[in-house]
Amino acid sequence: AEANRCLSCSLICNKCIDVCPNRANVMVATEGSGQLFKDAYQVVHIDDLCNECGNCETFCPYNGKPYKDKLTVFTSKDAMNHSTNNGFFINKEKHAVVMRVGDYHAELSLEEVNKKTFSVMVPNQDAVDKAFAVMDTIVKRYDHLI
Repeated sequence: AEANRCLSCSLICNKCIDVCPNRANVMVATEGSGQLFKDAYQVVHIDDLCNECGNCETFCPYNGKPYKDKLTVFTSKDAMNHSTNNGFFINKEKHAVVMRVGDYHAELSLEEVNKKTFSVMVPNQDAVDKAFAVMDTIVKRYDHLI
């Protein structure tokens, strides 16, 4: 019976979600599976819930730091500016998304994001494309996170 309840951690790792006492890491099902991601389920970090306890880093089987490495959802531009994490926040007053991925910084209208009417060509194109795919998923299907 226990074997049938196996989460297949080798296929879908969610240790950082399980060990976070504040639920600052969540898993979202993206539409980028196969094209952008080998796994449709991606971990997203919620900045305001994290106290940087380090549990996710300690238990990560891939020597990662999910609280630093995963795309982060911020609640304000100020919070994003005081962090080194890649991530985004939704400026609800301006109906816009402000995003940072490495050296790439952008402010796009939610309409541009929803209609995908923007064009991005940057050196870290793959990372930016992945960030946009996760952000788009959160805006459309996980808006309770923003």
